[in-house]
Amino acid sequence: MRHSTLLVVLLALALSGCETLRGRKEPDAPSELGAFEAKLTLERLWSRDLGKGERLLRAGMAPVQLGGVVYAASPDGRLFALELETGKERWSVRDGPRFSSTPGIGEGLLAIGTLDGELIVYELRDGRERWRTRVSSEVIAAPAIGDELVVVRVHDGRIFGFSAADGARRWVYDRGVPLLSLRGNGAPLLRGGLVFLGHDDGKLVALRTVDGTVLWEFTLSAREGRSEIERLGDVDGALEIVGSDLYAVAYRAQAAAVTADGGRALWTRELSSASGLSLRGRVLFASDHEGVVHALDRASGSPLWRQEALRFRGLGRPAVGEAFLVVGDFEGYVHVLDAEDGKIIGRARAGRGAIRGAPLLVGDRLVVQDARGRLSVFRIGS
Repeated sequence: MRHSTLLVVLLALALSGCETLRGRKEPDAPSELGAFEAKLTLERLWSRDLGKGERLLRAGMAPVQLGGVVYAASPDGRLFALELETGKERWSVRDGPRFSSTPGIGEGLLAIGTLDGELIVYELRDGRERWRTRVSSEVIAAPAIGDELVVVRVHDGRIFGFSAADGARRWVYDRGVPLLSLRGNGAPLLRGGLVFLGHDDGKLVALRTVDGTVLWEFTLSAREGRSEIERLGDVDGALEIVGSDLYAVAYRAQAAAVTADGGRALWTRELSSASGLSLRGRVLFASDHEGVVHALDRASGSPLWRQEALRFRGLGRPAVGEAFLVVGDFEGYVHVLDAEDGKIIGRARAGRGAIRGAPLLVGDRLVVQDARGRLSVFRIGS
């Protein structure tokens, strides 16, 4: 209980941009939304209340999509499969447990975690429950499905691998967590027989899917400092992989590209982000802990541009389209940035709840889930 309380307090301090002067905390004010040259429009197609939303849970729950169907959940026991174009319901779970993670989809299955330490797997086509199992703590990271496995990270630092067919436990990897860490867990990434994970201790780790043993570790954050707060270096954000290159970023530390097969550094670049990286072509995008949006060259890590107009607006991970990217903020606004230079070229308000999870882009459709439980779909046009 002490650890959980400290996490909540720490999040309020670490992500609000507070500075301490003689014991007095002065929060940095969020940037005012200024004028911009609108080059893209956002037309709301439909919206739907999923439930009460995550509110103070701070799990960053977000929608996922496959085959023109959007899947989204709310902590009050509701899970929906909705047609992207119309919002028509394909199936739903309305009296379920306290869902607490973004869904993970793959191999015809949907996996989702709960606040009560359960992992539940449903049939993707009709929402029928396939199996459920108990894990050791709450689940706030999206499970990953692949290689006939469902891999889930839980809040106490353990990672479990379960048979996708029947939920039999194949292995467990116990990492533990530092005394203080940010409220958040990065989702596992499965590729090529390996599970890639970032940890609260600043390490990037590769596990073998067959047995959960460690193949390599890479130190993304050295967690140096005089206090626990100064030593924060969580790797909580989304990872990206292209071919044999893996990309990651840590809070108050650096972004890095490493070899996926051995964890050898290709480049590092000073950058602080708790939400992770997004990739399009040869460019990586990230929102840092102050709300500055960065574009980095994927091959070298060199900065291409930075956008500071949204500083301290609680930005999450960008969603990236062909020529633009979208970020959500703490007031429910979505901002569209030009991918070439970072200029703001569009804006709309999805709702009054904070957008903590990454928006979802499917062609010219933008899907946003806010902390009050509203799911909104926009058409992006010129």
